[in-house]
Amino acid sequence: MEFTLKLTADISPELMHEFGGDERFVTHAHNPCVVDILHKTFGWKGATFLVLEDELPIGYIPIMFINSRIVSMPHFSFGGLVTRKTNRQEIYSAILPKLFKYFAESNSPDSPYLLRDTNKVGLYVEGNKVISWINILNKTVQQVIPAAQQAKARKAIDNGLICKSGGMELLADFYNVYSWNMLRLGSPVLPKRFFANILNGYTNGLAKIFCVYKGKTPVGVSFMMSYMGFFENTWFSTLQKYNTLFPAQLLHQE
Repeated sequence: MEFTLKLTADISPELMHEFGGDERFVTHAHNPCVVDILHKTFGWKGATFLVLEDELPIGYIPIMFINSRIVSMPHFSFGGLVTRKTNRQEIYSAILPKLFKYFAESNSPDSPYLLRDTNKVGLYVEGNKVISWINILNKTVQQVIPAAQQAKARKAIDNGLICKSGGMELLADFYNVYSWNMLRLGSPVLPKRFFANILNGYTNGLAKIFCVYKGKTPVGVSFMMSYMGFFENTWFSTLQKYNTLFPAQLLHQE
């Protein structure tokens, strides 16, 4: 068998579902538009590819090329190859040299890469990432959120907190809380233009901000993204001094 790559600017939901099957890890990081957003924000090269086996499509992978390294996908917890095939290592071994050939006109076996996948790809693996999810299909809020957390969300409202959702009009409030909390945690802060580019350029799903306020002060924020039925609060922060008012629980419920 021979594995090859075919450059593609888009992929139909039907074909993506066929590749993903029941794997459940077709995520917003696999949305083709994310490559363009990352390029516009950071200037990195990027592309999306169909993976072919004997000229028949069997998978899909989004790639960014950063500092001579293949990455799928930067600034997201997810990425990597979407396929029903079980021989993932074999497929990666075949396509990685082709990816380097495309981006750098080099296919050295020592070329570096960073791939987020649910299976071991190479010799150097960080395996301490835990992924948890809740199946929300055809379920009510009451069925998804435990009663104790619902009670805290009600207490948040009793404490005078309100939640707003929207887009660009909430970006400044989102960014103030997000950047303050990231700096408190000692974590690098993504630039504001990155979130603006998502709000302006995200397609095939939702990109939406949720803000919880105490009076006019934003005290908790969430940047939610969706794709192919997958939803994630991709960036989530609260102001520590207000946590006793339960803004996080209200955010999740909203």
